[in-house]
Amino acid sequence: MADMHASQQLFQQFNNEHNGLALQVQECPPEARGLSVSGHLDTTNAASFSRVVHAWLDECGGVRELWFDLAGLRYISSSGIGAFVQLLMEAQSRGVALRLLDLGPNVQAVFDVLGFSRFFVLEK
Repeated sequence: MADMHASQQLFQQFNNEHNGLALQVQECPPEARGLSVSGHLDTTNAASFSRVVHAWLDECGGVRELWFDLAGLRYISSSGIGAFVQLLMEAQSRGVALRLLDLGPNVQAVFDVLGFSRFFVLEK
C-alpha cells in the first residue's frame, strides 16, 4: 500500500512542475486508489502525467481498482487520451480495474470523437 505522505509529495512535485495540470490523491479503501485530475492534459504534460501515475501505481501494491475523478479536467488532447490508454493497458496487465469518473462534456466529446469511450469504464 502506498504511503499517503510519499504520494502527496510525489504529486506536489508534479503540480509544482506542471502549472496547467494538477493531481490530488483521494482517500480510498485499501483495495482502491483514486486521483483527482484538474486543468489541461495535453502534449506538454501527458508524458509526465503518465510517468508520475505509473510511479504511484507501482507504490500501490495490491490495489484492485484505480479511478480518476475528471470533473476538474477542462481540456484533454489526443496525447492525454494516449496517456490514459497506456494506464489502461498497464492496469489490465496488473489485474486492476480502471474507471474514469465525472467527465465534463468537452472531455467526454474528445473520448467519443476519437472512439475511446468504448474502451474505458466511464461513470457520471
